[in-house]
Parts: sequence; structure tokens; C-alpha cells
Amino acid sequence: MYDYRFVSIEHVSGACQLFRRRCFEDIGGYVPVKSGGIDHIAVITARMKGWKTRTFTEKICLHHRKIGTAERGALSAKFRVGALDYALVGIRYGIFRTVYQMSKRPYVIGGLTLLVGYVTASIKHAQRPVSDELVAFRRREQMKRLKKFLLGGKQPQSELPPAHS
Repeated sequence: MYDYRFVSIEHVSGACQLFRRRCFEDIGGYVPVKSGGIDHIAVITARMKGWKTRTFTEKICLHHRKIGTAERGALSAKFRVGALDYALVGIRYGIFRTVYQMSKRPYVIGGLTLLVGYVTASIKHAQRPVSDELVAFRRREQMKRLKKFLLGGKQPQSELPPAHS
């Protein structure tokens, strides 16, 4: 379950993703990424190409373990997510995400681990597995949502290209 004050209703978890064939072909399918996040990249790419994405909150998908912990522990997974955040988000959004994560278990240390993953990838100048265009699109989306949240939902909608049906 996500807290939709902080997670966009347009985000769709990988285990629940369904695509129209044309959309899936448009985005090039799931592109292999060594660091992970292929599902996340797919849904962002779909929006960048003008497709509408949406989570149906009335449907529930139960994970039987914490996301990202198939091959690692919870803190290692947070570190990896922080490194992936470096590839997809700006530092301003990353800081707010870190603070938010500190309010969840494991308190404080989880958020700090996320930040350390981000900073480590930044120091190493880790290669981004996505285009600069996708990074810029994602950052615009996040800053729009962050401003809307901080302004109490009073920010006007940005001018996005018309979405495909």
C-alpha cells in the first residue's frame, strides 16, 4: 500500500503493470538494466511518450517480502534504491525522499541509507542507464508533484502533451 500523498497515482508497480501493445512497443519493452528498476523506467518512459499511466487503487497486490529484498537485505535494498534515484531524480527531490523515508521503518537509518546510496552513485559519477531526456522528464514530474504537495495542492497542472488513449 502506498501513501498517495507522496506516491503519484500515475506510478504503477512492476508486478501490476499491464500495457497496451502499442504502448509497450512505443517504449521499447522492458529494457534490461543491470542496476534494476526496469519496471520503473518503463512506466516513466510511457508517460514521457505521452501515454497515460495509472494505478487502480481499488486493486491490491500483496508482496510477500519487502520490495527489492529478493537478493539482499532491507538496508542493502534501500542503498540500491538510493543509487537508482541518482539515475532518475534530482538531489532536491532526493533529500525530501530521504526525510520521508526516515519516518518509516527502520526509522532514520533507512532514510540515511537511501541518501548514502544516492551520494555514493553521485561521487562515482555512476552511469545513468536512461537517456538525459528521460531524466529531465522525471525531474520535471517530481518537482511539479513536490511543489503541489508543499503548496497544498494549489499548483496548476503543467502543459503536458496530449496522452494516447
